[in-house]
Amino acid sequence: MTRPRVVVVGAGVAGSVVASRLAPHCDLVVVEAGDGGATPTDPRMAMVGPADFVSAPYPTGRGLGGGSRINGLVLEHVTDEYWRALATHHGIATFADVDASAIASHYAGEEAQCLGWLDELLLEIHPSARRARLSTRDGARLSSWDRAGRLPTCDVRLGGTVQELVIHGGRARTVVLVGGQQVRADHVILCAGTVGSAVVARRSEIGGDGVGRQMFDHPSLFIPVTCQSSQACSTFVGALGYTGNVLTMSINPGVNVPGGLLIGLMQPHAVGQVVLEGERVVVDRGMHSDPRDREMMADAVSQLRELTSDERFRHRAQLLDDTLRGDGWLPRIGEGMWHATGTMRMGDADDAVTDCNGLVRGTKNVWCMDAGIFPRVPPVPIQGPTMVAAQVLADRFVSLVTT
Repeated sequence: MTRPRVVVVGAGVAGSVVASRLAPHCDLVVVEAGDGGATPTDPRMAMVGPADFVSAPYPTGRGLGGGSRINGLVLEHVTDEYWRALATHHGIATFADVDASAIASHYAGEEAQCLGWLDELLLEIHPSARRARLSTRDGARLSSWDRAGRLPTCDVRLGGTVQELVIHGGRARTVVLVGGQQVRADHVILCAGTVGSAVVARRSEIGGDGVGRQMFDHPSLFIPVTCQSSQACSTFVGALGYTGNVLTMSINPGVNVPGGLLIGLMQPHAVGQVVLEGERVVVDRGMHSDPRDREMMADAVSQLRELTSDERFRHRAQLLDDTLRGDGWLPRIGEGMWHATGTMRMGDADDAVTDCNGLVRGTKNVWCMDAGIFPRVPPVPIQGPTMVAAQVLADRFVSLVTT
């Protein structure tokens, strides 16, 4: 059988995994908007803030490894029960019998080796805190591209931003880049991230009205703290703890950047969206759209107040602002975590964008395999679940297309 020519759009957290799984089976081209490094900025993107103002760009990684080059390296994984629930409640049969634990072990991180004073403090005062598992090896940062390994048979084209796909009869024939260059394809796999994949789908007029209409994220709050210690630490996040729905992490200070405590709701209800306004992409996270999330965040803030009033905390650290007083924290919901999912949601719902294999509705050869496919945001930082989902869907693609 002739090897299919597959264009993977994006070499980030998902694209790295997809490329590594497909390279032995396909004539593979990976188109990545960034270069060998990474940057979180894109002047065409913006966020809608709590007062409906358009603020700074939504931070996304560009370059080999994408967001895994700019995030806190936390590599958590969800249980097999989570994947089975996707099959039961959302009709995603592909995940019904997946041994996610075995796949996750391939991408497992190591415990934080270097701890900062804030990590040690959180481990001391938080009832369920533990060392974070990080995407590192011997303490050195590894992006998803690094973890996927070298791809000698892969044609990687850096600096190529995809504008749209040319669709005829439900099939993508070419991938059009900004500037007019075209790449021929037998299949196209969108791995441009939750925002980027939705933008390409919307511009290509595929996937139906559900594209970008639902975006899920982890509401979060960052509280800066300081102390008299001069101890330096190369680890960004060294400790974390779960209390029910709430994740608490210590964020170690950097050069001229304060450290702090970060809390996030891991099972939120709020729904946002991604909207195109001409060439500008507006990300409305909807952080204040559901009163249930505000109630849960109020409880999380109460937990944080209790932690920071502990004598062991007050002996070593102090808060840098008054965010925790009264309702001062409300306008700042959303600071510290950017875990977008759902814009290319998978499943059997009427507004689902992809089927249970990742095939985009209304097309015959366009697929999505990044975090956009999750019908709800996973209850952990999303790098780990995204890599697992990408491997499952890539292997499924191989079985459907190349055999």
